[in-house]
Amino acid sequence: MRKTKSHNNKLKKGMMKFKLIAFLFTIVIFFSSCYKDEFKFTADETPEVVDPGDISNFFAQVPNKFDSLVFKAEDGIIIVTENQTIIEVSPGSLLDQSGNFVTGDVDFKYIEVLNPAEYAFYGLPTISNKQLLRTDGVFRFEARQEGKELSFKGGRGVRVRLPDDNPEEGMQLFRGEGSGDDFNWSPISDATGSPNNTDIILNEWFLNIDSTGQDFLQGFGYEFTCELFTWINVDIFVDIPEDERTTVCVELPEMFTNKNTTIFMLFKESKSILGLNGDAEKMQWCEPYGATPKGFEVTFIVISHQGDDKYYFALKDATIVEDHLEYIEPEETTIDEIVKEIENL
Repeated sequence: MRKTKSHNNKLKKGMMKFKLIAFLFTIVIFFSSCYKDEFKFTADETPEVVDPGDISNFFAQVPNKFDSLVFKAEDGIIIVTENQTIIEVSPGSLLDQSGNFVTGDVDFKYIEVLNPAEYAFYGLPTISNKQLLRTDGVFRFEARQEGKELSFKGGRGVRVRLPDDNPEEGMQLFRGEGSGDDFNWSPISDATGSPNNTDIILNEWFLNIDSTGQDFLQGFGYEFTCELFTWINVDIFVDIPEDERTTVCVELPEMFTNKNTTIFMLFKESKSILGLNGDAEKMQWCEPYGATPKGFEVTFIVISHQGDDKYYFALKDATIVEDHLEYIEPEETTIDEIVKEIENL
């Protein structure tokens, strides 16, 4: 059968259409393969989210406020602090790690912290088994000889006379245990309930602090004995009915995380301070004990390290309400200024 001109034209158009489709298909395959090669995503290639800053850098740079001195173990020592607190180590009361009485030079280190705002420097919230404490002072004592830790003969310790014109009945000694979110003040008490060297007594003293007998110091307040190598707190429980307590949380901008930021809540009406814990689900910092009294006036203290030598800080006053939520925007501040601001609270 003879092909017509019209038939030949149709064949040519069909071939051209086929070639065009084939060309476009090739182009699509080419670019598709390039796209996959360039943007292929696997779990191994998940971009790492960098979280700048580490709040531990702040605590590592807080000025060391421990005082150090050397004394003869057989002589003992009496120290009078700026607060007129008397710290006494009796002669011949220290033992080495073999249980032998120590003679010769003893390296003694101590600290007295009376401003609860400064407890933030050492991570010491005033909380005992989820109950709020009101404090009159924190102490720590360390004694070493040639770098080795010493201890006291049984029944002995560092004798402290803490002056207070209006001492409060019922004050107790507490021992610091744990750290970070797990820190707790545990009461030091005799299981028998009988008086012993862990009790706080209210007393008046008239003490000779000079070997010549010419220098005397008189005072009135709390008298108690402390252990070595542990934080000791002079406290009393804040009696707040459960229905008068509430939860407290703080929100910050996204750049602040529980790795690079810490938050404390200072109570103005009582000498108390609590730490707020980071809550990943809420993206907030919350007081974890539910121990905050409603209606109390507080100051929120926010400290953050954002990498290198960059620090952020905020102080914000508030009156606590039911289910309290506070939004705070810290500002860049030098570490020296942060320390100064907290000391002045």
